[in-house]
Amino acid sequence: MAIHEHLLDEFSAENRETVRRRSLLPMWIKIFIWLFMILGLVSVPLFIFGLIGSGFYIELYGLKSSVPTSFVALFLEIIFLFKCVVSFCLWFEEKQAIRLGIVDAAFGILVCLLCMFDFPSNVGIQAQRSFRLEIIFLIAYLIKLIRVRARWESAESE
Repeated sequence: MAIHEHLLDEFSAENRETVRRRSLLPMWIKIFIWLFMILGLVSVPLFIFGLIGSGFYIELYGLKSSVPTSFVALFLEIIFLFKCVVSFCLWFEEKQAIRLGIVDAAFGILVCLLCMFDFPSNVGIQAQRSFRLEIIFLIAYLIKLIRVRARWESAESE
């Protein structure tokens, strides 16, 4: 009988009131979480293949490179790895995940703005000067994280 009581504890009124941190995020953020977890994990072997001579093309926020050992490629690899860490923290409901996500979004917005106003070309970095659609998602992401921050930090992870 004790086993059945334990199985049904999930449906008790006390447990229904607790909120899973992950449920605070909208579906579109969850999709991007999975996308960046996969891209971040794939970026490590791509970088290694790039070091042994294979080429690849990488682009984000208007920065682009086809030379794996260039400064831009290394910079973008670091960004992808950071986004992967943030995504894992968000998916696994770490308490500091929202703070990391806010840093990620603010940094992404800054890089997008710099690329939109042709700053990278002024310092010799290849970038595409155009309106960056990523900035729309980054701003929405930042706003959502700021709005959910208090509830996220006060919620208990299950």
